[in-house]
Amino acid sequence: MKITFLGTGGGRFSAISQRRMTGGFRIDNLNGKNYHVDPGPGALVRTYQFGFDPRNLDGVFVSHAHTDHYNDAEILIEAMTRGMTKEYGV
Repeated sequence: MKITFLGTGGGRFSAISQRRMTGGFRIDNLNGKNYHVDPGPGALVRTYQFGFDPRNLDGVFVSHAHTDHYNDAEILIEAMTRGMTKEYGV
């Protein structure tokens, strides 16, 4: 298992300035699965900057409904499901 922080900023001012980034974090190879947790603004860009492919995700988790935790969730789900052509979810 590997955990990679794509951004540790939080709150509206971090989201606006992106000084500490708000991309959340990834958990890779957890029992063979890859997850993105709290994909705030910039999560997709940071995913590529760190050399990850968002199409290889098995799940996206959002801890709570603040923009700095969910803003890029939709586009990561689109990537994970290949534009909603691959079924995922419960």
